[in-house]
Amino acid sequence: MLALALCAAPSLGQEDPWGLRLQGGANVARQDCDRACQQARLVCVVFSHAGSKAFRAEDLTDDRNLPWGQIDFAMLASMVSDRKDIDPSVIADGSRRSGPQVVSFADHDWVHADYDFVSGSRNYAITLLLWPDKSVTRGLRCSYAATSDPADQIRAWAGEVRR
Repeated sequence: MLALALCAAPSLGQEDPWGLRLQGGANVARQDCDRACQQARLVCVVFSHAGSKAFRAEDLTDDRNLPWGQIDFAMLASMVSDRKDIDPSVIADGSRRSGPQVVSFADHDWVHADYDFVSGSRNYAITLLLWPDKSVTRGLRCSYAATSDPADQIRAWAGEVRR
């Protein structure tokens, strides 16, 4: 089962501190659960960034078109607002593990990157999917316990979001 959460400091429709516009809608819900559940559950946030040129997915992998250093920082910093089980005082490390690369599924091309994140004794992973949509770059970032493998759930939900 895919547990979706929109857990961010700003309210829906507000700019978050990293320049990503959060999107709310009928398919986005917040799920709160106890601390043990949060350690393993999948948390996904949909966002968009207005003002992008009419890029193709391949264009989004180029640092000249999308500042990947800033994206990396935003993905790691977003963990603090996306997940209630993260204590910012014990963040140890975080880095991009793979990507950006273009992948195809659900009849679309996506820009995909994976991140590792350590907070205290817990290891997390983040999957980032980006796609161009006219003059907007849209995205889905999902975080989860590094020991789990929710790739199928993430792809299924990404396909639903992009319909």
